[in-house]
Amino acid sequence: MKRVFLFALLTTFLSADYYMAQFQPYETITVKAELSGVVQRIADSKEFSYISKSSEVMKLDTVFEDIQIEALSNRVKNTEEALRLRRANLKSKKRVRSISQYEINNETIAVVETKSALEALKMELGVKKASKDKKSFYLRNKYLGEFFVREGDFVGIGTPLFTYHDFSKGILDIFIGADEVENLGEKRVIINGFENDEFKIQKISSVKDTKRISTYKVRLVKNIKNPKNVRFGEIYRVEFLK
Repeated sequence: MKRVFLFALLTTFLSADYYMAQFQPYETITVKAELSGVVQRIADSKEFSYISKSSEVMKLDTVFEDIQIEALSNRVKNTEEALRLRRANLKSKKRVRSISQYEINNETIAVVETKSALEALKMELGVKKASKDKKSFYLRNKYLGEFFVREGDFVGIGTPLFTYHDFSKGILDIFIGADEVENLGEKRVIINGFENDEFKIQKISSVKDTKRISTYKVRLVKNIKNPKNVRFGEIYRVEFLK
């Protein structure tokens, strides 16, 4: 009798469906250079650490942009002053009866043209400032991974600079057979042998995986309350029970 019971127990254990998955950050991003330039500063001390407050982690040289921004700013100021004077001049001429309509029209055209030139300069200045901003990289509430470049390196457009990770959530990606997909959301999630309410099924693929033939990708997500102390990379055993 004992042998029969033991055999049944072993058969149940061996036939049970379970999946192994590695606990990973919710998102991993590789930041690439949008503009070329020389790496001016790198926050080496922050590499492989969680950054809570907004902090600069890398900066590319902006000497060229600074020169352009200063020149454009001066042109904007001069054009604003020119527009002010032209408007005042137009207003004064309209009060003088002896001035012809032709001259007033010419002055009006000059005001319109100066205003258009000012708007174009402001737009160009905004583009240059945006370009400068793209050379400074800040992180907040993210885990800074690895730097791929060092201070003094020249980087071109598209060069990988560093990685960062979103630790606000953790994920487990598993691949299950078609027979297991149905009613999966109604089953209990068992992690390492214990029922776990923290992991929720976020999504179930409707298309079979191209590498793991005849399986569907299922993603489990867990909210992380204290991202500073979490450790990723552990292997979890996942089961789904009714």
